[in-house]
Order: sequence, then C-alpha cells, then structure tokens
Amino acid sequence: MEMSVVLFILITTLSLTVHIGLQLLDKQRLNLFIQQLEDDLLAVQQQSIAESHYHRIYFSKDAYAVYQGTKKLYEREIPSSTSIRFLTLTNPIHYNESGTIQKPGTMKISNHGKEHTLVFPFGSSRFYVKP
Repeated sequence: MEMSVVLFILITTLSLTVHIGLQLLDKQRLNLFIQQLEDDLLAVQQQSIAESHYHRIYFSKDAYAVYQGTKKLYEREIPSSTSIRFLTLTNPIHYNESGTIQKPGTMKISNHGKEHTLVFPFGSSRFYVKP
C-alpha cells in the first residue's frame, strides 16, 4: 500500500514536470520564431534601402522565403505548431527600393492559443508586434 502511494506521487510529479516542460518549450519556440521573423523583416527593409532593390517575403504553410527581385536569398522554417494568418496584409510582403512596404496591413501568428499580431503601418516606418 505504501509503495503504491509513493509510486502514485512519483508518477504524478513526473507527468506534471513533463507537461510544464513541453509548454515552456513550445512558448520558447514561438518567441524564437517571432524574434527571427522580426530580425528578417527589419533586415529586408534595410537591404531594400541600402541596395536600392525591391525585396519580398513569401510565406507558405511551413516556411517563409526572402527574395531580392527574383533571386531567393534564403528560406526559414515555420514551426509545425505555429500558424500564420494574413488579415489585411497580403502575401508576399513587398518592400520597394525606399524601404516602404507596398501594401500595409496586419497578420497574426498563433501557437496553441497564444496570438501575436504584426502590424505594418503606412509609409516607411518600422512594423511592430502586439502580443
């Protein structure tokens, strides 16, 4: 009987620890993805200005790719538990030679009920993230 109680407590503690650990891992993955996306968007905007070329970022279900004109510069994976919805923003995101987004708007990034909104305002100002 005492062994059953000890085993029950041990199994319960372990299962709670694993569950909390997985939640923290998912949250960290989402934060890292959003940070990488922010860095890429800012870099693309700055490259558009510095190089006087238009750039675009195209999103698919499982990745996004950065292009300079028709040349693909790089591609990044979107975590499988993360989804991206374009609300008023269009896909792909275009920056012209002056670093201005061509069609401003918003998009949502979701992961297990957590949502972040990326807002791309008119003009050449920087986008921002609303948690």
